[in-house]
Amino acid sequence: MTESAIPPTPEKRQPSVSEQVGESALSIFQEIKAVALLLSESIYYSTLAVRRPKTLTRGSTATQMIQLGSTALPIVLLLSTLIGFTLAMQSAQQLQKYGAMIFLADGIGMSMVMEIGPILTAVILAGRSGSAITAEIATMVVQEEVMALRSMAINPIHYLVLPRFWALSIAQPLLTVASCLAGIVAGLVVGVFFYQLSVTGFLTELQQALPMRYVWQALLKSLTFSWLIVFISVTKGLNVRGGADAVGRATTACVVSCIFSIILADAVFSFIFYW
Repeated sequence: MTESAIPPTPEKRQPSVSEQVGESALSIFQEIKAVALLLSESIYYSTLAVRRPKTLTRGSTATQMIQLGSTALPIVLLLSTLIGFTLAMQSAQQLQKYGAMIFLADGIGMSMVMEIGPILTAVILAGRSGSAITAEIATMVVQEEVMALRSMAINPIHYLVLPRFWALSIAQPLLTVASCLAGIVAGLVVGVFFYQLSVTGFLTELQQALPMRYVWQALLKSLTFSWLIVFISVTKGLNVRGGADAVGRATTACVVSCIFSIILADAVFSFIFYW
């Protein structure tokens, strides 16, 4: 065959912008569908099918609470205290100009309970616990351990998802409460030792500025954020295809997706609560 008879290699066509947008939208839709499916199955096995035989290991939920939740308590307290201290110092500089130092309690309490506490805790757990969940499950998928579970008639939802679902559903609201208290205590310290506020006056003003419905809203936010972290992390881990490099990419994508979803959910809650 002569050189002229060899057919030319067709050039690979680059997808257009509209095709790239469509593929991205389809990928996002598939991930949302997978997360919603995991959520529905987890709620079903936790409620309606609670009496069915399970494949949970004894103490698995408590173990996951320790690994994913309680070990994050020191960093949550440290960051919340520093943010509360900084926010109180900056707010006090402006309030002092108008002789309204007592409203420092309002600002710190509202900021920590309604926004900073839930958001800060969720972001820390997304980067710490969410990445750990994805890396662990993705490694099991790559090493075909998940396939081995199915071959032994063990439901991966029971064995992998439910312990983490229950653990973060309990641990994250508790960590959110700890974060809010740490920030408020930091604000109290600033007001008492730097601006001569009384402890009684600060706490009285804080109680008036924070009705219980704000606390329940913060707990609802934290519970929703915990579900987003769990199900996005598990979905990213179960959908891994490839080797060790795929595990790293899945872990990175998990953290980015979790943080984006948390901020988006917080914006939706703000629209609902304050409309």
